[in-house]
Order: sequence, then C-alpha cells, then structure tokens
Amino acid sequence: MQLEELTNTVNKLFYDNSSSYKVIASKQKELLAILGASTEVKTITDKKVNEYLQELIKRGNEPATINAKLAYLSKVLNYAKRTNLIQYKPYIPTQKIIATKDKFITPEEYEKMINYALAKELQELHWAIVIGYNTGMRISNILAILPEDIENGY
Repeated sequence: MQLEELTNTVNKLFYDNSSSYKVIASKQKELLAILGASTEVKTITDKKVNEYLQELIKRGNEPATINAKLAYLSKVLNYAKRTNLIQYKPYIPTQKIIATKDKFITPEEYEKMINYALAKELQELHWAIVIGYNTGMRISNILAILPEDIENGY
C-alpha cells in the first residue's frame, strides 16, 4: 500500500468527524510532500523517518510542531503495523522542548486583577484569582472545584 492511501484511510477512521481535521490534513500534505505520496509503506525505515525529521527541522519547524507531525506519522505507522501492512514499525524520535517563557504574575498585576474583580463585584473571579495566585493551579482545575470539595474553609 502507498503512503497516500494509508494516510487517507487513517484520516477517515480517526479524524473524519473531528474538529482537528484541517490540522491533520495539513500534516498529511507535508508528510506526503516530504516522503512521497507513492512511497510504499513497507519501505519506510528508521532512516526515512530520520530524513523526514531532518527536513522538518530544515524547514524551521519548532520542536513542539515537529513532535506533533511525528506523532501523526506514528499513528499512521501504528495502524499499518496493526493491520499487518508492515512487520516492523520504525522508531519515531521526539524533540526536546525547552520552556522559554516564564509565566509569573507580578504583585502589581495581581493587585490590578483583584481590584478589577472587586470593583465589578465579580466574587467568583476574585476567588479564582486568589486561588490561582496562591496555589499555582491552572484555571481549568480551579473551575472544576465544587462546593463539596471545600471543608472547613479548606
């Protein structure tokens, strides 16, 4: 089976009705452009995967983007292995991601947010800011707190 046919099959099975279909289609297009749409899946080796990785780097992709594109290739090759199109799934490397942004709120920013919430009488926002600032919790975790999670003020 050729790579284009395999990626089309995987896309229909796993991504057809998903909100990320356009993103997947973009990953597929680039994968086919680099490795070749008519490439026989059984000829994809560790060496070809590494060549794909090097081309992604050469094109200026960030490590997180490269990892997402490699994850798509991995999904395709996992399906090929599961359906016996290939006997061996090549090794899929990942790029190390180095966090470059500090995400800290200054005391001045904290005061501004607290004052805004209090001035607008937004009590829930006020408590979300206080909890987030003092615990480092993500907003999704703060919003998931239920009244029954609180006992004696804790």
